[in-house]
Amino acid sequence: MISYERLRNTPIALLIVIALIWIREFLWNLAGHFSSLVLIFFFAWLVSFALTPLVRRLQRARVPTGPATGIVYVGLFVLATLGSIFVLPGVVGDLVGLGGNVSEYGDNVQELANDLRGGLVDLGLPEEELDEALNDIGVNFADASGTIISTIIGALSGIANAVLIAAMTLMVSFYMVLNWDSALRRFAASLPGNWGPAVESASALAESTFSAYLRGQVLGGVIFGVIVAITMLAAGLDYVLAISTLAGVAMTIPFVGLVIGLLLPIGATLLQDPSLGLWVAIPLVAVQQLLDNVVMPKLMASAMGMHPVVVIASILIGTTAAGFWGAVFGVPFGALVFIAAVAIYRRLISAEARRELRPGPAAGDEGDGA
Repeated sequence: MISYERLRNTPIALLIVIALIWIREFLWNLAGHFSSLVLIFFFAWLVSFALTPLVRRLQRARVPTGPATGIVYVGLFVLATLGSIFVLPGVVGDLVGLGGNVSEYGDNVQELANDLRGGLVDLGLPEEELDEALNDIGVNFADASGTIISTIIGALSGIANAVLIAAMTLMVSFYMVLNWDSALRRFAASLPGNWGPAVESASALAESTFSAYLRGQVLGGVIFGVIVAITMLAAGLDYVLAISTLAGVAMTIPFVGLVIGLLLPIGATLLQDPSLGLWVAIPLVAVQQLLDNVVMPKLMASAMGMHPVVVIASILIGTTAAGFWGAVFGVPFGALVFIAAVAIYRRLISAEARRELRPGPAAGDEGDGA
């Protein structure tokens, strides 16, 4: 039998559930309105992690925190200015030229598709299905490429908005780096017992591992961009600056960057001269696999102090568990877990060793006690 008390509390429980749902929707919509602000702080946090080791090096050379931070950010500003003057105009010019010739390049792709069709028909594949699959592939490829190029040019053309966002991101990251040590010390001092030193040690560990990961990603992107440029120049292709720059930037993005970094140079090659597609694709795929599975894990492992297998396992586990963001944070999180596990293991071993070295009761004492 249902009690009166339960009946009376049921509407209250329903109201609480409805209120929680409403609060969740409100907070979600509120976060959507401030998504750009959240992204600025997120990227500022990444930049601060990447630049903090440079500030630390200057501090070890007896440069105070304020001037050290200023020197690092002035150097970053100079590099960004040089890139805007010498690299960005060339990238935009290459993309505009590629967009203007994309319809002409579509004919090359259609010719390659026709040759492929003939070879597949000779192998015994059904001709009607091949015609349906490869019909007007050059036109469709050209239309898709034109849309993608127009989108990239439009994004690059919004230079004022990009500069404003970049300036705000750098400003926020500057103050993060400048005030991080003092804020961390004040927070650690407010904690009871031995929590303060533990928090400072954990923060230093997270800073070193994540900054090493970011530097490894950027280095991998630079290496791949240079290889793309060399390969395209050797093949006599155009638009080298734009494609190599975009491919290098794409390679710094975990998970999806591996695919985009390959599709850009291979797609540009197929547009210009389909006969060179394999000659460009084979070395780039080989270099990318070498970077992703051998060079980058070794670089990150040496920087973080752990085995390359742990780096690869962290990427795989993070990607499987959380997709894109798991790939982004998988390596630094895996490094923290690995280092913490090693520290706990060493502490247990040292405690066991101390127990074994501790002197036991003497034989005479045992006899007296008996």
